[in-house]
Amino acid sequence: MKMAHDHVPVVEVKGIEVDLGGVRVLRDVHLSVRTGETIAVIGPSGSGKTTLLRCMNFLVPYGAGTISVKGDLIGYRRRGDNLERLKEQEVSKQRARIGFVFQRYNLFPHRTVLGNLLEGPIYVQKVAPEIARKRARAALARVGLADKAANYPDELSGGQQQRVAIARALCMEPDILLLDEVTSALDPELVAEVLSVLRQLAEDGITMIVVTHELRFAQRCADRVVFMEAGRIIADMETKEFFAKPPSARIAAYIADTSERAVLTN
Repeated sequence: MKMAHDHVPVVEVKGIEVDLGGVRVLRDVHLSVRTGETIAVIGPSGSGKTTLLRCMNFLVPYGAGTISVKGDLIGYRRRGDNLERLKEQEVSKQRARIGFVFQRYNLFPHRTVLGNLLEGPIYVQKVAPEIARKRARAALARVGLADKAANYPDELSGGQQQRVAIARALCMEPDILLLDEVTSALDPELVAEVLSVLRQLAEDGITMIVVTHELRFAQRCADRVVFMEAGRIIADMETKEFFAKPPSARIAAYIADTSERAVLTN
């Protein structure tokens, strides 16, 4: 049974604008995410989904608007009526509260699975090693890899490596977990094991924003679906309503086309 959501937003995105290489990739984006919610962000390639996610932990700086996590501005501080950009060291502290799982696993190949999980808590958060180990083993159990602590990444399948990456993010005990197309680099037979972990995290009430093309995951696990196109949020709706009554013919066509491709792939 999924946990109830707080009404206090974990993340508030207000009027974000981003230009990259002279191209406007995000346009007046607004989004609010409450504690315990799972938000699925879908839409065609190039619509700004990944850029939005990267703005939330300031991997991509935004030029206008604000992003707050639990009330704290990300990447900036207020100076009167102006925003002053934070130093990289200050941004790094903020990122420690925002879990990010990439398309590619980005694991350290020369460290064991356990070593990968200990890196952030011990060296970034300065957590005592024994507490960090306890956290890491709990996170590995959560993603079904308790028996892989001593393995190296190249000894694992792609699905297992992605589950390690999720466990590594959980080890930081983040306020929110951001996941960017975490199944797109996997062979079809490995996708299900990663989606199963995400379903369980959603059930456990972990606050997540998931950029995905897996509409079945969105339909089964997301509280809300956000549809993006051309740098804008075109729809932000409760999941059941979104799929039962798509808000436009364009979105209905996208759902049909993406669902058909998923059937052909599987």
